[in-house]
Amino acid sequence: MKLFRGASYTGQPIYVLSQPVFPNDSTILASFEGSDYNVPAPANEQLIYSCFATFVPESASEQATRLGPVCFNAVAYSDD
Repeated sequence: MKLFRGASYTGQPIYVLSQPVFPNDSTILASFEGSDYNVPAPANEQLIYSCFATFVPESASEQATRLGPVCFNAVAYSDD
């Protein structure tokens, strides 16, 4: 799973989850916390983050299901 600043998966990811947690054989739990410092102010005053996950099944019967909740929280500070 990779987290990018922006609406696409181009550019340098700001966070990469490389070791998910396997609570049982049929579930992968992907949870993370991160910080993004010294972010330039966007021209349109909206800061967008996108998260992309890759699923590679071991057999044709495996399917990926995404369950929520998905939540991004942000706090912005300025010296201005």
